[in-house]
Amino acid sequence: MSSEELLNALSFVEDCFDRAVTPFMLFKHTGLVVFRGFGEDLVGDSIEIGVLKKNMIGFNVATLAALFPKDRTWSSNYIKFIHEGVPVNIQIVHGDYSFFKYPDSRFYKIEDFKIPNPFMDYYKVRETIK
Repeated sequence: MSSEELLNALSFVEDCFDRAVTPFMLFKHTGLVVFRGFGEDLVGDSIEIGVLKKNMIGFNVATLAALFPKDRTWSSNYIKFIHEGVPVNIQIVHGDYSFFKYPDSRFYKIEDFKIPNPFMDYYKVRETIK
């Protein structure tokens, strides 16, 4: 994936969550690029997002369902779809983790994004988050 394709997919996701008035965070390698803050281009083969289960209710879910592509996979733990060739993985977090309580805000190219805080504490255990 080119950084331009990844940024386009991230912009789409940000717009959807903004319209649904639903807070989200950048996860995994997507969050790491923003955390580093050196104006790096996005890298990887997907966009990784996290949203807390408590924020996935009523209007929020209905709006996201209307905005996300119809060809998607949606379960209680994740939402996955392809946006213009870029896989988008949205993890729905059920657990109570301290690094999600007060997310850090970082500006990246187009917008302020939330990332777990402290980010490196999250990053070390990112694969165990449920």
